[in-house]
Amino acid sequence: MQSTPKQQGNPVSVPSTPIPFGGNLAALLKRVGAKTETIVQPGRIEIRVGNPIAPIQPAQPIDPADAPPHPSLQRCTEPSDYWEPDYADFLFHRWDVCRSVKGVREVGPRGTGKTQAAQVYAARRGKWFLPVNVHGNMTADSLIGYSRLDLQGQGGDYFQPGPLTIAAQYDAVLLLDEFNRATPDVQAIVNALTDGVNNGFFNPYTMRFMRWDNPRIILTMNEGYSGCRNMDQALLDRFAPVKCDYLPPERESAIIIGRTGCSAPIVDTMVRCANSIRAANKGDGGTIPLDFDLSPRPLIECAERVVAGQSVDRAWLESVIWRAGMDTMLEPIIALSRSVGGYAV
Repeated sequence: MQSTPKQQGNPVSVPSTPIPFGGNLAALLKRVGAKTETIVQPGRIEIRVGNPIAPIQPAQPIDPADAPPHPSLQRCTEPSDYWEPDYADFLFHRWDVCRSVKGVREVGPRGTGKTQAAQVYAARRGKWFLPVNVHGNMTADSLIGYSRLDLQGQGGDYFQPGPLTIAAQYDAVLLLDEFNRATPDVQAIVNALTDGVNNGFFNPYTMRFMRWDNPRIILTMNEGYSGCRNMDQALLDRFAPVKCDYLPPERESAIIIGRTGCSAPIVDTMVRCANSIRAANKGDGGTIPLDFDLSPRPLIECAERVVAGQSVDRAWLESVIWRAGMDTMLEPIIALSRSVGGYAV
């Protein structure tokens, strides 16, 4: 007589009425350690409880010879000319000691090194790096993962993990770029992950609660741009703020000279003129407020054009002024370029 396979785990019944994410269901799954399949029946949801879910163990520093275990993961190296900005003190030297801080939010204009600081943090900690460009149409599925049809296999469907699931699986540094574009659903997931109670997130497709006790999540926010949403204050309180700004003029000049080989007098003038435009963008010094961030990238391009034989005036016009894009901005930028930089534009 053939024996019937023994059923694993004990059933736990909970009401089948909708339960908001991060509420009773997530707390129950964490408490009982649910990890196997869920059986839905009229009037109840039956969860088979197996062994408690083990938290993700701290990963060993990645070996430079190792290939990324997932295509989304990146190995970061610290640039030889990287200069640690003052604003990154907490990120590099305090965050790992402050165990209650699950994440850092870098706030500042484009081109102030927010993404590069996150990459350097991952490189120094020996962790994989996973960047995500947040956009206004991103859904919870895009972050956690979703079900896909298996068109090349035996049929059926399978779970396609999203960046949050991948980062938790490999204990990677997760960068959510331009997070102030995130929808309320996406904000709620990150909020539950960092609230110090759930320490993880519930996957509605695999019906499993994934523990991530010590996530390293970095948010970047470009304030004042179109498409930004109101942020949940409770979420913001859980992320240590880091106010990012441009490098000191002498340091920015040194980096541009080192990367392009352009002469110091030309680069110093570029940086001085760029800082006058940045000050106008902030509304400082009584100048006309602008809506134009001038990052170091156009300055590096301008210096490269000069080294390649283009005139300084033409290089500045095409690298910097044309980037403004809007006629309402061109007049004050041109005026500052002429008065501060001496450019014939």
